[in-house]
Amino acid sequence: LSELEAMQPGGEKRAWHVLKDFFKRRGKFYHQHISMPENARRACSRLSPYLAWGNISIKQVYQSVLQQKQVKKTLTADEGKQWGRALSALTSRLHWHCHFIQ
Repeated sequence: LSELEAMQPGGEKRAWHVLKDFFKRRGKFYHQHISMPENARRACSRLSPYLAWGNISIKQVYQSVLQQKQVKKTLTADEGKQWGRALSALTSRLHWHCHFIQ
């Protein structure tokens, strides 16, 4: 990737777009790819810069995760299980984030 392709556009609107995209497609296998840098573009949340710059808050992301947990319960058992694990892993990372910035 070129340097420009590797950079994520900033701003609150873009932060919400990235979060919604995670819930729609990228996040399903988050728990399996969380520690694999080569898969980060396709599977990770990509929220770090938006959290760091205050474009979106931990609380907003956490509340969105809770909403998505309810939405994903309506999926088939297999799909729901995958998303449940992924969203639990994201919740865990949000807690880690709060712990390590104290």
